[in-house]
Amino acid sequence: MAYRSFTHSLACIYFLYLFFGLIINTQHIKLHFILSTGRSGSTLLANMLNMNEQVVSISEEPFAYKLFPKYKKVKKWTPEVVKEFCYDFYLFSEGLLAAQFGTYQDLETILMEHLDYLDVYSAIKLAFLCFFPNKDKSNVTTLIEKELKSLFFLEELAAIYPDARFIVLYRDPRDNALTKWKRATKGNRRASYFKYGFVWNYTFSGIREKALKIGKARFMHVKYEDLVSNPEDTLKQICLFLEIRYNSVMLEHDAYFRSEMKDRVENMDDKLKRQFRLFHQGLAQKVNTDKIGLWKSSMKPEDANLVWTLSANSAREVGYLEDEDFKEIKWNPILRFRQLYWTIRLVWFPKMYFALPFSVKYAIKKVKYGYRLRNETDKSNSDKLK
Repeated sequence: MAYRSFTHSLACIYFLYLFFGLIINTQHIKLHFILSTGRSGSTLLANMLNMNEQVVSISEEPFAYKLFPKYKKVKKWTPEVVKEFCYDFYLFSEGLLAAQFGTYQDLETILMEHLDYLDVYSAIKLAFLCFFPNKDKSNVTTLIEKELKSLFFLEELAAIYPDARFIVLYRDPRDNALTKWKRATKGNRRASYFKYGFVWNYTFSGIREKALKIGKARFMHVKYEDLVSNPEDTLKQICLFLEIRYNSVMLEHDAYFRSEMKDRVENMDDKLKRQFRLFHQGLAQKVNTDKIGLWKSSMKPEDANLVWTLSANSAREVGYLEDEDFKEIKWNPILRFRQLYWTIRLVWFPKMYFALPFSVKYAIKKVKYGYRLRNETDKSNSDKLK
């Protein structure tokens, strides 16, 4: 443990030397996004891209959008504003920082070093550079954020970051539904093939519809099956789209993940540790095609038919095909009720939340998480001073 603390300290010193002692010009650093639904390989792609020396790619921490409305109004950044930004950064976190972020002090320090040059764009980009503290970021030109809820504010996101490009990652809806079902049952959570088929169709039909408004040239469509069966060519195409250099080290993400995550997982609390291992244990393995077409042998025909009935129109547009034994499910009052239920829960409620003024969403967050966050932040800062 002492050795790990020592090596982490050295890494932090190196990080401070590279970044906190210099003024970073963030204007040349571009921000792009991965769009997908859960269990489609988006975390795998993010980890592959993060192996590139030009890239910092993070998972499901949407501060780039959620903090923008408040801090775009700031004309003069002060130490008090920096502290508030750091607090809000943690307040709006999705709870995944332990696996990828540095420390609260890293964020505050890098922002204070750039105090005279800060605006909302540079503050957000500098926050990205606090992720993966052991990584050398001296050549970073590209930031990538993967957020599964981006569909609900995609047009706003495209307007805030007019140079941003979007990678849309698909996976066969039946394999996607099967993987979600297995994860849910393993974690003792409710599993619903109707829900998974509904989410798949709503997500990708919505993305394709909004891409027409935003501009198709800003979107690249990638299939999980291509990523794992032909990773080199697929990554080369993605790098070309993002205007970064391809590096074959991107194919070695599994070894990096094992070494980088070992100490971090050990330092997580038990709940987060179980969640992390449940959802991301496959990232420590070499890319393979073992999970392609699993639905054919592991799903009941009626479940596969249900998922395909819900997602067929969007799936065909991407190039997925129905099984020769496919029989379309006939809609009945029970299925219509389930459709209405999931529409209200997964579409209307999120839309209403994201449509709220930032001040209202901020108040909700503070009521729900503020007290706990303040205690954790104070304790974390106190521990660092010892």
